[in-house]
Amino acid sequence: MHAVGALGMAIASQDGGKSWTREDTPTTLALLGVAVNKGRVLAVGQGGTILRKDGAGWQKVDGGTDGRLLAVAMNADGLAVIVGGFGTILRSEDAGATWQTVTIDWMALLKDAQEPHLYSVRMVGNAIFATGEFGLVLKSMDRGKTWSATTTGDASLFDLVVDDHGGGLAVGQKGTILKTVDGGTSWQQVPSPSDATILGVWRNGDKAEAVGIQCAFKSVDGGATWTADNRGDTSTGWYEAVIGGAQPIIVGHNGRVVILGD
Repeated sequence: MHAVGALGMAIASQDGGKSWTREDTPTTLALLGVAVNKGRVLAVGQGGTILRKDGAGWQKVDGGTDGRLLAVAMNADGLAVIVGGFGTILRSEDAGATWQTVTIDWMALLKDAQEPHLYSVRMVGNAIFATGEFGLVLKSMDRGKTWSATTTGDASLFDLVVDDHGGGLAVGQKGTILKTVDGGTSWQQVPSPSDATILGVWRNGDKAEAVGIQCAFKSVDGGATWTADNRGDTSTGWYEAVIGGAQPIIVGHNGRVVILGD
């Protein structure tokens, strides 16, 4: 398990998040996203930073861009996708050793020439999802070569999760929570307990957790309904991501990592 942050920070846990070790990285720029699969780790961040760790220490990789890279996902066979500012999408077939830029015709896709910032990316089976500005959820079924928009709107979407059974959630500005039951083909907005900005979401069966700027919410029905979760300092702090498998682990301000449990 890995987490990243400001000033090139990378930390790793070998015991499910109970304890963490700081790792040396070859950058002082902020790292904004991380992906782990089969012992290989990728981290991305400011200034086009891409770091790769495969057995040894962290090494820089050239992705051909100096733009802000916000999120990365990687699967077991070495397919990796990075998303970032101004519609940036990069893809790799060799676990991040080399990268290619994916060109999107945003006018054809969105009927708008603006290049939306893309904030998160997830891989589920053969599908890849990305979220971004303008309520955008993108979906690719050909290993990230081409993309379609499955929903658009007003509020930016900062994170999403989709499971192997087709259920999923997306979260963002103004307390926005979207739900899918058909593998991300369509999305419906569900009532939110707040209009606060939500930055991260986690789901395991019927249990779900969402965190953001001075807010946290939990659900026990797969994300259909939500209530405030005021454990710890979630109502006063800033948490940007939810990680973990059987239970949610949130990471955020001042390098805090909190295991919320049940």
